[in-house]
Amino acid sequence: KIDRSFVVNMHERGFEIIQTIAQLAEVLGLRTLVEGIETESELSLILDTSCGFAQGYFFQKPLSADELERTLSPSFRF
Repeated sequence: KIDRSFVVNMHERGFEIIQTIAQLAEVLGLRTLVEGIETESELSLILDTSCGFAQGYFFQKPLSADELERTLSPSFRF
C-alpha cells in the first residue's frame, strides 16, 4: 500500500516516490495499491505509474457493513 500522504504531495516529490515504490514492487513481483485517490487528476497521474490498484473517495466513500452488503447484493446494478 502506498499512503495517501504521497498522493497529497505529488506536486512536490510524491509522484517520483510513488513511481519508485511501484517500480521496486514490480521488480519484486509485488502488487501495489495507492490509497486516498480523491480527484480525477490524482488518478490520471497514478495511471502513469505501474501501480496496479487504487482506492479512495474518487471511487466510493467508505461504507458500513450493511451498506456494503446492499451494494454487493445481486439486485444491485451499476
